[in-house]
Amino acid sequence: METLKSCILVPFSFCEHSFEAGRIAFYWAEKMNASLLFLHITTQKDTSLLEVEIDNTKTQYIKEIEEKTLPDISFEFHLKQGVIEDVIKQYDKKLRPILVIMGTRDKKQKQTDLIGSVTAEVMEQIKTPVLAIPNEIFLKPLERIKNIAIATSLGKHYLQNYDKGMQFFKEFTGNIHVLHVMETGEINHKEDYDDKQQKMQDLLTKAKTAYPNANITPKFIEATQSRARELNFFAEINKIDLIVVKKSNRLWLLNKLLFASTAQNLVFHAETALLVI
Repeated sequence: METLKSCILVPFSFCEHSFEAGRIAFYWAEKMNASLLFLHITTQKDTSLLEVEIDNTKTQYIKEIEEKTLPDISFEFHLKQGVIEDVIKQYDKKLRPILVIMGTRDKKQKQTDLIGSVTAEVMEQIKTPVLAIPNEIFLKPLERIKNIAIATSLGKHYLQNYDKGMQFFKEFTGNIHVLHVMETGEINHKEDYDDKQQKMQDLLTKAKTAYPNANITPKFIEATQSRARELNFFAEINKIDLIVVKKSNRLWLLNKLLFASTAQNLVFHAETALLVI
């Protein structure tokens, strides 16, 4: 397997939503000076029809590049047999892409098969940031994104996590909403709440230094429902283009068996694009 320089990995099916996620990938690759590797994974032994589909998709993307409706980015397709999550994990380990871009299932599919979501499982298993794009959501090119919500636990590595999330938005000039969703009753524990307030202030100082032209707003939200639903509600009310959230630090197997992380729940219920770092 050849290692590409500054590669974005795009797991790909041949549905319209996957094709649209591919279009979005071209714009992100242009901004990040990266190439694209589209990856289709199958369990079929006879791949002749899939190879035709790949050729047709490549032809369509090339046409749009020539018509200047897509940026001229180097891209290629790989066709592999195997279990989707396992193959993506192998590619992530060998290629070390800077980003993985995936479409998510529609709401009906999410409700009937939550833990089975390929996107949710992939984002918990790999180290690379994952951009998850919900069905029927058109994510703007990077330079047109103006409202970002960054969810922070204000935990041990909160400053490093902020840096990791914002590496994709250099010279950002829009609105950055820094959010901490509190557990019910957390605000009543004064010592802990004061500590979180101080950490939020430290984070804002760092953010304003790094992004002097951005409008940065802190927000503490006391959860009356799940953190994922609180974030989605905030995103809807404030017309957020993208939510940035850190993946769970919990062991993935335990997480899969017992509960879904905030990031997973966001994938299941999101109506906003999600960057999981």
